[in-house]
Amino acid sequence: MNDSESPDPSLTPAPEQPVQQPVADATTLPERVASLTKLFTATLVALLIMATGLNLYLLRQMMTMRKDLASYRPQAIQMFTNAKKEDPYILTFVGNLQAYSKTHPAFAPIFSKYVPALTQLGIIAGSPATAIPAAPVQTAPALK
Repeated sequence: MNDSESPDPSLTPAPEQPVQQPVADATTLPERVASLTKLFTATLVALLIMATGLNLYLLRQMMTMRKDLASYRPQAIQMFTNAKKEDPYILTFVGNLQAYSKTHPAFAPIFSKYVPALTQLGIIAGSPATAIPAAPVQTAPALK
């Protein structure tokens, strides 16, 4: 290509044109507000429909669980009745474990771990801190 020829106009970059911002005039503003109002109303209606559907689903689940509970109730009552019959055996067993932990210091930390649960169930009287003292922890001598 020599200097006398002009370059191809398709190869030269186009001058940058400024981006024109749409001008919001008084006629488009009410249309935009009306559009946003319709959108907001539609969103609220959709939310209302979804909330109603969720509530109906939860109501159905509650009714199903009530029916299931009614069928399990006799079995649960029988289990509680059997547990009350076995209370003296459980109390005797826990009492024997407590006496054993007092005479055997190695077992005391094991038993003291379960004292809070047994106290909460009402099997052992007293607070968990005062029911059974924990055995002292033996530490190894420090290495030099």
